Amino acid sequence: MRTTLDIDNDVLQAAKELAAARRLTAGRAISDLARAVESRVSVSRLPELSVRLGRFCRDQHHKFWSDIVSLRDATVFDAVLIRGHRQVTDVYLLGLTKQHNGCLATFDRTIPVKAVTGTDSRTLTVITVD
Repeated sequence: MRTTLDIDNDVLQAAKELAAARRLTAGRAISDLARAVESRVSVSRLPELSVRLGRFCRDQHHKFWSDIVSLRDATVFDAVLIRGHRQVTDVYLLGLTKQHNGCLATFDRTIPVKAVTGTDSRTLTVITVD
């Protein structure tokens, strides 16, 4: 889609440099940055989120798991539903969670749940900050 935007010169220059480094168009680089900003938690909220994450880790039901699943296992993962390299780790962790019959707690609302076979609302909990 083409549109006209009023962008400050320094921002446009930074977008062009980023685009050149990644071999993208400037428009695609700006779109990727906008998506990244949209899916990230505000830096100013990180201390609060760290406290909440600490609470989850101290819970008696929390435990760490060893890797027992492969992203190449088509019986566990539907790679077609992974929409980019930024989702690979999230989907892998969700698959690992499913294999352990656990629940993945995350701040990320964009994890494609259906990319892991048999995953439902019991397998993923999105932590919200009110």
